[in-house]
Amino acid sequence: MTYRFFSVPNQRNEIWLPISSSTSRFSFSFAGTGESFLFKVVDERVAGGGGGGGGGGVDDVVVRVSPWNRGPDGNQHFFQGKPGCLVVGASQGRFGLWVDGNLDHGRLDRCLTFEKWPPPAPALQPKDFKVKCLECYNFV
Repeated sequence: MTYRFFSVPNQRNEIWLPISSSTSRFSFSFAGTGESFLFKVVDERVAGGGGGGGGGGVDDVVVRVSPWNRGPDGNQHFFQGKPGCLVVGASQGRFGLWVDGNLDHGRLDRCLTFEKWPPPAPALQPKDFKVKCLECYNFV
């Protein structure tokens, strides 16, 4: 099985990382399996959280994982890549992670595909973000 790992850092030094077991291709339907998930990595020193160890090490990095929601309200809308956008997770007209076709703007929203998504954030933090870059890695 091949896995796709996308790295989507934003202007607030957060990195949103979807992992998908689907083939990356243009499609108007969703693909992937329950082996897909989303996670967030934040360097607390840069994000202003102060960090755990204060020494600039791994203690200052926070990782929050959101696996597939296997419950009765979950769904299998894991990954969709179409000409106008990249979507990871979807429900009720909202997308867990959405990146526009120009790969420069993104949006996070609650979706039932993944548990506890999006991870907790400050109340005033906007859901929209500016994409610094988008990287894709394949693991075979």
